[in-house]
Amino acid sequence: MKCICRKKLTEKTEMLGHKGYIFNIEVIKNLVFSPHAAQFRITCECGRIWRYSEDVKGVWKWALVKEETMKRETMKVICRERDLRKAMSKLKIILLKKTYLTTHSPLQNSLLLETENGNLVLTATDFETMIKYTIPCSVLKEGWFILSNNKLPRLVKLLPKSEVKIEALEGNKMCLQSGKFKGIFKSSRSLPFEDFLSFEKGKKEYICELSQGALKEMIDQTLFAAYKTEDKPELNGGLLEVDSKKLIMVATDGRGMAIKSEKISSQLDEKVELILPAKTLRILKGFLGRKIDTIKIYRLVDDWMPRILFEMDKVSLISYLVRRRFPHHQGAILEKQKSDNELKMRSQELLGALKQARQVCRRIEFSTHYRPDILKVSARNKKQGNSVSVKIGMDNLNGKSLKKRTFDSELLIDFLKVLPSESKEVYLRFPLDLSKPLVLFPTDMEEYRYFCMPIRIWK
Repeated sequence: MKCICRKKLTEKTEMLGHKGYIFNIEVIKNLVFSPHAAQFRITCECGRIWRYSEDVKGVWKWALVKEETMKRETMKVICRERDLRKAMSKLKIILLKKTYLTTHSPLQNSLLLETENGNLVLTATDFETMIKYTIPCSVLKEGWFILSNNKLPRLVKLLPKSEVKIEALEGNKMCLQSGKFKGIFKSSRSLPFEDFLSFEKGKKEYICELSQGALKEMIDQTLFAAYKTEDKPELNGGLLEVDSKKLIMVATDGRGMAIKSEKISSQLDEKVELILPAKTLRILKGFLGRKIDTIKIYRLVDDWMPRILFEMDKVSLISYLVRRRFPHHQGAILEKQKSDNELKMRSQELLGALKQARQVCRRIEFSTHYRPDILKVSARNKKQGNSVSVKIGMDNLNGKSLKKRTFDSELLIDFLKVLPSESKEVYLRFPLDLSKPLVLFPTDMEEYRYFCMPIRIWK
């Protein structure tokens, strides 16, 4: 049957779950809607696959997936049980995820097993993030297989410690054999191989390279300040700002902002700003290892969707970028003024005082009462009639007394918790203007700053 798929859809949402005649003479065999990717994937009975997607300008267009890219489901490999178990422990964050799309998309909770350059590549995606994990193996037959079953991560942990043989069989089945164990798994759906390939399409632009330990430290020390819910996607994540000399990561929720910078060597002609979702940063953090290992960052550019690519030794992670504008953060980075009150104290003492005051009220007050070398941390609950005050010894670098300033103790506690154990002392810089944020930074980390906005009390 000749495939004619040119009739424009009047209502895109009416296609959900619909199977039947929607084109002139074409019959739908399978239909997938990807809300995060903003596209429809249509598999026709004649074997061709069409994509109806939205480009950068917001125009919906038809595109035919080329039939030459379609492979045959044949594969036979032998790998070690510990390598497969380690790969499944990393991929289970996507494979075992339960969302609304689990029952509406065939790619959700599906695993692609593919041979490439004498290795076995395991690929999983949830329409926002794609992870490719490579393990060494003995390839007896080249090919691929898509398993639409999330039982494999739990099953691999129980396999005997011996070689694992994986073979694709006829009838959309896969055989998994290890020692005395033998299992046959059937993929409940026939999934198109091109759906996995679509995540990697686009022009690959090199951004920078840095150590994995440095990037992991940047995520740890900034992500806590991000917005906690997904109703503001531009704040529920972090901004990656890269130029030719340094990489900056910024996260904010409107009340506090964390900024961490790292020196790099890049050949970028202009500054690049990328907003990464918080979920992507958490997944990436789980793959980052030692400081001596490096990670390369790329940007994938095409007409479909902006994406970012992280390449490590055995792992590749691709994620969509947030297409929103990040709040202007350069205005918060204020230069030190002579009139600012700058205090220096032990971070653990300050953390203990904030936790004690937090038991009474979340809103706390800083002041230097009578003595400029003593910081008073106080909290008061008027409804219950309770009050707490804790005094901390400090070095007042300006020698001036500090007027009362009110802050949210939770923001300050979160900052002090992520400081490394080596950072034993911290600076607190109070601007003379009461509307300006409090600046906190460790004494041994000049490239790290946290800004906390004060609470204004109207009398």
